[in-house]
Amino acid sequence: MIEYRVIVNLYNWTEIPEEQLNPMISRQMIHTETMTVARLRLRKGALVPLHNHINEQISMVERGKLRFVIAGEERIVTGGQIVAIPANAPHLVFIEDLIEGRHVLAARHNGAAHMLIVGGQAAG
Repeated sequence: MIEYRVIVNLYNWTEIPEEQLNPMISRQMIHTETMTVARLRLRKGALVPLHNHINEQISMVERGKLRFVIAGEERIVTGGQIVAIPANAPHLVFIEDLIEGRHVLAARHNGAAHMLIVGGQAAG
């Protein structure tokens, strides 16, 4: 039997500093040796600009409505739905309706999983 010795870290979002990217988007990030987890807060009307990356990405919307444009194809993603974005596909995301909603983005890079948890509330 192989014996493993590991260090297990426990994180709490209330203890992770929040970085304000712009007036509509802020984020918290946790980095480990092979994974990054990020939590973003998005306000209604926020835009994640067109970009692409070598990572495949999986996005899940918990609540709200997001408009993805992936390689020129528009997809409306609502609470409970998941969209898979292929590696290198140019994509953008517009937050149409997000009331205490969040979505999860996960990508693999060299065997490492990178996850992005996005949450936010409607602009008031």
